[in-house]
Amino acid sequence: MGDQIIFCLLVTIIGNVASVLYFHEISPKLLNPDVEPGCDFGFSMGFQNTIPAKLIVGAPRKDFIGKVFQCTIIDIEENISCRLLNIDMDKIAAYSRNFNPNQYFYLGSTIAATDDYFLTCAPLWIPSERRHLSIKEEPYGTCFVYDKNFTRYNGTVERAVRKGSRVSRRQDLFLGGGGWTTLLDKNNGLILVAKTSFAGDIVYVPLESPLNDSKSLIELLDRRDLLYTKMSTFTNVGNALVAGNFFSNSTIYAFSMTIETMAGQVGFLEYNKDKQLLTIMTDKKQREPFAIVNKKVGSMFAAALAAEDLNKDGYSELIVGAPVQNDGDETSEQGAVYIYIGGDKNTITEPGRMRLISASKDGGRFGSAIAANDVDGDGIAELFISAPYEDSGMGAVYILSGYEISKLLRHDSKQQILLNELKFQQRVQAEGFRSFGYSLQIVSDLDDNGCNELAIGSPGSDRVLIYRCVPAINVTLSATLLGAKYVKEQADSFVVAVCVDIDHKPNASAIGNLIVDTSIVGYDAYMSRSKFIIDLSKGAAVHCENMTVKLSEKGEGEYDFEANVKMDLKDLEIIEKTKAFNTSWVTLRHHSETKKSIKIVRRCEAEDCNTNLTTSLVWSGAHDYVLGSSANETVSVTVQNSGHQSLDSCAWVKITGAPVRLGNCRRDGEGYKCMLSTPLKRDKKDTLNFSLNMTTPRSTDERLEVIVRVHENCDQPENTTHKMEVKYQLSTDHIHINGIAKDRNVTEKVILDDKIEIINDGHEYEIVNNGTVEWVNVVAVIAIDKKPFIHHYMASIPESNCSEKNETDKILFECNFNLMPHSRKTAIVTIDIQKDNILKNLINGKLNTTSLLTLYLTPKLPPLSDNATMFMTYLQERSLLNNKLVIVLGAVALAIIILAIFIYALYKANFFKRKQKKQLNELRESVRRRSMKKPSDTPVTSKTEEDFPGCRDSLMQNTSDNTLQEVHANQSA
Repeated sequence: MGDQIIFCLLVTIIGNVASVLYFHEISPKLLNPDVEPGCDFGFSMGFQNTIPAKLIVGAPRKDFIGKVFQCTIIDIEENISCRLLNIDMDKIAAYSRNFNPNQYFYLGSTIAATDDYFLTCAPLWIPSERRHLSIKEEPYGTCFVYDKNFTRYNGTVERAVRKGSRVSRRQDLFLGGGGWTTLLDKNNGLILVAKTSFAGDIVYVPLESPLNDSKSLIELLDRRDLLYTKMSTFTNVGNALVAGNFFSNSTIYAFSMTIETMAGQVGFLEYNKDKQLLTIMTDKKQREPFAIVNKKVGSMFAAALAAEDLNKDGYSELIVGAPVQNDGDETSEQGAVYIYIGGDKNTITEPGRMRLISASKDGGRFGSAIAANDVDGDGIAELFISAPYEDSGMGAVYILSGYEISKLLRHDSKQQILLNELKFQQRVQAEGFRSFGYSLQIVSDLDDNGCNELAIGSPGSDRVLIYRCVPAINVTLSATLLGAKYVKEQADSFVVAVCVDIDHKPNASAIGNLIVDTSIVGYDAYMSRSKFIIDLSKGAAVHCENMTVKLSEKGEGEYDFEANVKMDLKDLEIIEKTKAFNTSWVTLRHHSETKKSIKIVRRCEAEDCNTNLTTSLVWSGAHDYVLGSSANETVSVTVQNSGHQSLDSCAWVKITGAPVRLGNCRRDGEGYKCMLSTPLKRDKKDTLNFSLNMTTPRSTDERLEVIVRVHENCDQPENTTHKMEVKYQLSTDHIHINGIAKDRNVTEKVILDDKIEIINDGHEYEIVNNGTVEWVNVVAVIAIDKKPFIHHYMASIPESNCSEKNETDKILFECNFNLMPHSRKTAIVTIDIQKDNILKNLINGKLNTTSLLTLYLTPKLPPLSDNATMFMTYLQERSLLNNKLVIVLGAVALAIIILAIFIYALYKANFFKRKQKKQLNELRESVRRRSMKKPSDTPVTSKTEEDFPGCRDSLMQNTSDNTLQEVHANQSA
């Protein structure tokens, strides 16, 4: 059939399944490269959102090695050409075919694409034998990064070869074909590559640097670890991978695995960004992998995985395909999809957290591929689930309404539902194709009509089809009785305003018509005109028309008015049958508010039929309320009815200036809508109390404002408005400043020390907030008096922005910060004093430094301040070595002591007695000589000593005494 294939619209309505149009089936773009049959073109796909956009398609069975094609989409309206990307395997990944001459390497079996490059793998690649590294000629698998050229990535085998490591001891890490599955995760910035066969493993590389060395999940486990032993028993590890925030806000990875009984499981991986480490999520005992276990043997549970927040609770639902699951003993390979509701990890396997969608066609393998994307613009992704072997191998893809699935998860406790029980779905099939839907790829909006396209691979036919989406507009229908809230008994008609609010955001240039039908049910009521048409091409956001209901009788009564809006069937028929796609086509979102009913009452008359509501507002706090003076306050809104009873009155209340704790009211825009008592009888009142949380005030809060609009009838826009304002006051009683400066001494020794140039001084201020008010944009100005001896000034406050200003006699530092409740801030003032200038500036032996901190809490409040002054005292202390007089006196004293000791030693040695003895001997000799002389003129009679006994001794004694006296006199001189 070649390029002449005819595509048929096969939207099937089964049972109560409604026809929903998400994609235009009869105008797909065919990607049909010139390849021989059996290449499996369309086996895998990736998309690059560049200019022009590119669809990367794998053909893993082409030329035994496998090929990758780059299909450039310049204009979706024109033919799309696909270019073969040649890879020189002999050069960048030398291989061997000794193992099997006809071995397919399956290059292109998986593709992970970014806008800058893509990664593709050849999982059955066999390297050339390297005996010195224990590398066998068996399938190891390898991957490549393409960025204008192919470059081999650094997987487990590649790292071992580059480092020259032997792989014999860890053959389980290498053998088995790495690269059957890949996953690109932008949240953690990773690309995951799975080795599914033999002992499974998952390696990962940085998304920004895919050629960096990879890390291995299993390689980093200790082989003695029980977790390693347990993982070694699984097969098909990572046959499917998906990222999502299933249990928390952080992104984790779900991966498939099969146990020995052939039952499937889903395990989970956590990534530590700081350590850049991927680890296996374990059970509570941390001994086994935490997993979702499916006990159905051979169902291929987890052959496909997807993640999407379908119930809009902030957690990703885990969507698991089981394409070979049977619904009974007489069925075969019908397939099913499990949806596990995200949230608490410990209860995810409980029955209430799981929903099952089962197919009914034998051999279809529903759930082989799963993707998700919001097509109709309601914020909830539709599910794309393929059954590639349905209808004897032709294949089909089902697009399921995300809104309907969301309701199923949130409100329906039914665990299992048949595929044909889902009301809103589209079944896409291409006649004449084989294995249609084997691969699915979301393609960014190519024709700027507001929604993304879908590429569907059909490797059995070596084709890929790109289906263009038809955007959906959302409409909201309303009906309001004009005039009084009731119809008077004497009236002969009443008017209902019917409005259609149209959301044109997906497609501002929409074409087509909306038909609005209205009807009235009630005694004596009829309408002469009940229908009007809205032309979407006019682009009106809101279209309103007044519908008049005529009354033929007088009296009381009740009426049911109903309005419905729908797309013109002629427009839908044009879309379904026209082969040339039009970007202005739109459909109506199936869960739009297309129906509105109101009940209208006709009774009483004149003014007595009117309700008379009065409103009063009461504030429980003081008139001049000081922020932080109380934990809770209350605003009371009292509505009193002094007229006819009210059946449907409400109050819309908006309170600003304090957090509000809701009572029985619900959010409505910027305020709260509160229903009053029904009925609110005459002379009765209803009080709405709003509790205000006053524990978290901020200094920027200026006032409490209350606006109340009271509607006698909630469906009516008419209201009475009441306002109240309470101006807040601020008190600084809980703010304290304490300046601290420690006096210090500086000694002469320090002054004389040449190694010291600067002496540090500091002041400290403690700013304390003991209150509950958060003071915003507080300004602290620190003024430091300039002194000639100061070398440098600095002031700082943690977690603040400070600026410096130099004035004539001061240095100013201005710091901005927020002062949190029950907190304190410390301001540090550092002053560097030039040592050489201290003595010059001493006054009475002292000098001082002074600073002042002024705190401006708000521009209107008077500032708070405190100062700090440090006194530095100079202490003189002369050292012994520097005092010359002390040195001289000490030396003299020491000399005297030494001389005294010397003299004493001479004395003890009888030095002085020997000299006296010599003198005595000389005296004796002199006396003796004189006594022997005679006078020449006088005769002397000779006498001997015997003649004068005692005279000799006396004479000797007298002479000796005189001599001694003479000696002593000489010594004294």
